[in-house]
Amino acid sequence: MKKKTIMKQILFMICMIALASCNNINRAEEQEEEVVDCCDPHVTLYLQPYADFSQDEAKKLSKHIKEEFVTAGVDVAVSDVVVLPSKELPQNAYYAKRNRYLASILLNDLLTAKPKYDEYVIGLTHKDISTKIHGYDNYGIMGLTRLNHHASIVSDYRSKNKAFYKTIIHEFGHGWYDFNHCKDPNCIMCDYQYSNKQYKKYYVCDEHAAMNPSEYLRKHPQR
Repeated sequence: MKKKTIMKQILFMICMIALASCNNINRAEEQEEEVVDCCDPHVTLYLQPYADFSQDEAKKLSKHIKEEFVTAGVDVAVSDVVVLPSKELPQNAYYAKRNRYLASILLNDLLTAKPKYDEYVIGLTHKDISTKIHGYDNYGIMGLTRLNHHASIVSDYRSKNKAFYKTIIHEFGHGWYDFNHCKDPNCIMCDYQYSNKQYKKYYVCDEHAAMNPSEYLRKHPQR
């Protein structure tokens, strides 16, 4: 009887060890999948046209924005581009003295959507927008983004056609990658004010290109 009992105990222990090993393997596989997923640089872009920017214009923009990201050398995969229903410009954003809209208020409006870590919202308007910058209380700009916030407001009042795509990618660099402005006048992340009033080349300089998504997530694991 004692031998049978001992044998049962040994078999039970062997089964428990085998089960624990299987669980550890499964957990390791799950962790590996999580690492791959978290570093997968995919983003869904949500285009938010304000009332003056038509749905047709936003849809036309959505058809070309993926290829523009590739052309600019931005190391992120745009998995989908979604055009949201149009919405009115917030009345409290209007600055009657200069017939402009305050970009900071428009940006707050976009951030109420609380985009997830793999989502990015881009507000679109034809109106002139402005903010406090370069020593001016109300300075006309093409776009505004807060660093490491997944929303941007952009206007084509000052940047048309190809330049408008560059503005979008410039602002995306601020929000998605947490990029500051670049000192290289040719880089798309250079402040327009200091780039001889134009983006000379459609590219991201070496300094900014090195900050790829997986490296960024490694340094910012809580993002």
